[in-house]
This record gives sequence, structure tokens and C-alpha cells, in this order.
Amino acid sequence: MIRFVFSILSLIALFVALVLVLSNPEPLALDADVLYDGAVQLPIWGWLFIFGGLGLSWGSVLAWLAGGATRRQLRQARRALKAAERELEDLREPSKNPSKALLVQTKLANRR
Repeated sequence: MIRFVFSILSLIALFVALVLVLSNPEPLALDADVLYDGAVQLPIWGWLFIFGGLGLSWGSVLAWLAGGATRRQLRQARRALKAAERELEDLREPSKNPSKALLVQTKLANRR
């Protein structure tokens, strides 16, 4: 249901953007005297494309930075899982490596 609502809202937004672009074919001037002496003129769809791309890029960088802690926790959990799997395999098959089996039995005895 959420996908359906999102699809309908996306189509409405696309329609509004298309009407906006088609009804304003003349160039729009951006005058930033601090950066550039003069005005840059582009059609409105050009400005929408540029600023939409900048917003998408900035948002993806911020989302990537915000996910850093989660990625770090995931890496730690994977390392712990691999260590636990190795220990479980050693406990199930102690005959493969007798020295490890003795070490595991010693660790288990010390835990009690």
C-alpha cells in the first residue's frame, strides 16, 4: 500500500514539474556578484536539474556519514560471529587439532 501511495505522489510531482518546465521556457538568470561578475542564464529545467543534483549529492554524503557508526558495529559483529563460529567448530571437532582441543578444554574449565 505504501508503494502505491508513493507511486501516485511521485507521478503527481512529476506532472507538476513537467507543467512548470513547459510553461516557463524563457531563461532564468542567477546573479551572484560574489562568485561571478554577471548573471548566468539557464532555462528553469536547467536550474532544477543542477540544484536537484547538488541536493542529491549532499544528501547522499550526509547519509553515508550518518551510517558510519552502524557500519562499524556491523564489522565488529561479523568479526565476533566468525570467532564464535571458529570456536564452535573447534568444540565440535576436537580430534582434528588435539592441541587446540586441550586449549579449548582449559578455557572452558577456567570459565566455570
